[in-house]
Amino acid sequence: VKNLHSCIKIAEDFVSAENLDRCLITTNEFRSLSSTHTNHADILQAKNILYYSTRDALNSLIESNQTDPSLESSSSNVHN
Repeated sequence: VKNLHSCIKIAEDFVSAENLDRCLITTNEFRSLSSTHTNHADILQAKNILYYSTRDALNSLIESNQTDPSLESSSSNVHN
């Protein structure tokens, strides 16, 4: 790729839950590259994606239980 003019590049990535395991494998493969290799850095950051998506999902569940008490009784049955 050759940029003829100065530009700003914006990208948005999406990792589906079904492919998270493949992303983690790829991250481990990148880690084994030499430190001078261009792909050595953890570009995918799959562990961060997993952490923040889990945190947000749990927060959504907690908020929905606080706004709708009927959900709390059904969720307590799951723990029993």
